[in-house]
Amino acid sequence: MIRLWGKEEAPRRACGATRRPLACAVWGLSLLAVAMSARTEDSSPSGAGAHVFRIGLSRRSIGDLKRNDAQAAFRIWARAILSEKTIANEAEALILDTPEALRAAAIDPSFDGLATSTTEMLELGLQPESLFFTVRNGRYAQPYVLLVPQGSAVQTVADLAGQEILIPASPKMELVRHWLGILMSDGNPADPLAVSYAQVPTASKAVLRVFFRQAAASVVTAPALELAIELNPQISKQVRVISVSPDVVTGVFFLTHRVPAPLRAALERTIATLHETPAGRQVLTVFQADRMEKHDLNALASTKALLEQARSNGIPERAPIPEGNTR
Repeated sequence: MIRLWGKEEAPRRACGATRRPLACAVWGLSLLAVAMSARTEDSSPSGAGAHVFRIGLSRRSIGDLKRNDAQAAFRIWARAILSEKTIANEAEALILDTPEALRAAAIDPSFDGLATSTTEMLELGLQPESLFFTVRNGRYAQPYVLLVPQGSAVQTVADLAGQEILIPASPKMELVRHWLGILMSDGNPADPLAVSYAQVPTASKAVLRVFFRQAAASVVTAPALELAIELNPQISKQVRVISVSPDVVTGVFFLTHRVPAPLRAALERTIATLHETPAGRQVLTVFQADRMEKHDLNALASTKALLEQARSNGIPERAPIPEGNTR
């Protein structure tokens, strides 16, 4: 039996029908089925009956993805696993809508795993044994790029004072304001009014607005820019990158300390080899990931360094784009 906890919402689009990053499905929901698969191969250490494998998904890790979309993603994975294995265990996913709910889940022994944004994990001071990241084109961490139109007089972020920077609405963009704040402050307390920010629905729109000279600047991830250029090579001639951030990781999945060693080993093997099975490859393709990789906390070094520098420059711990400023 498989079920998703949480309030139902009106359908929007199936997860596979959108190019928006579906972090919850990759970091959390798919891993529920992985967990059940591993437990099928490596039975409960106690030998007792069905174990409820419970994963908490922070709201920040899934962005604006609705619960219906999360359910659709989970069904895709579950059907893929059920086509190859007999699942006897139960899994539950709980969407954690508030920081307080996430904090409580982090110490709740009933949770086996958590999918969170990197900043949430660090803010809570969690020290998991290992982390799992999604990998695309050989990269689990990726930089941001600041784009301006080719021929623009803008050379640095300081030249954008009084202008607007477009940012895609995605959990992957959570650290953009920290990075831009560092660029603007140049070692002095950052002026949050130096530039304004506006959200656009997708990275593609953020790139195209600059391409058509409808925006002074935008920020996207390097892979998003590479994809845009692949689809339209003219973009490389009409936009210019004026700054590149350090590599950052914006989302993580980890098993809690509650998971016993034998089951942990089985789970980690299954997650790391997800891409080796037809069902695993199918789901990873839907969610725009090639595989999942296990890393230790050192893999977050550049991300932590950026956050520490932002903090020392007086940039808020959470530097959100104002709600409602979406185009």
